[in-house]
Amino acid sequence: MYGWSKLHAEEAVKASGARYTIARTVLVIGYVPGLSRSNIILWARGALQRGERIRVVDDQVRSPTWSVDLAEGCLRIAERGALGVFHLSGPDTMSILELVQKVAEHAGLDAGLIDVVSSESLGQPAKRPPVTGFDISKARTELGFAPHSFREVLDQIPIFDTLS
Repeated sequence: MYGWSKLHAEEAVKASGARYTIARTVLVIGYVPGLSRSNIILWARGALQRGERIRVVDDQVRSPTWSVDLAEGCLRIAERGALGVFHLSGPDTMSILELVQKVAEHAGLDAGLIDVVSSESLGQPAKRPPVTGFDISKARTELGFAPHSFREVLDQIPIFDTLS
């Protein structure tokens, strides 16, 4: 339903005859002390810090997007008056399992607490696409968009004060 509603909203905007810009993103991550809500990095790091076992899918691929990069991309769209559809995401594409393993490694946490599962085993009511990564070349070329690598993002999000 979520993806369907986004698709139909985009179609309505395009068909309206108005000048438009659509910014698409995926798997937004970030941290703002006192304001942040949890995301996959904070969830995984927090659980592993507490020594909890976590179940992580290995059959979904994403391009994690740092909130700072997303904001920068949107600002560049506004400043340039850019029109059309822009994909704004991080430059790295990886499975959710790889992402969580990198979080564990970066924070020096026990990756042995990660149980690998399939998406189907989670029994989530909403279907999730197996791959949601973007070709960000248009944003790079037309906007000068230069998102940070996943490693650079991990270096910026504090290891302490992780939300659960």
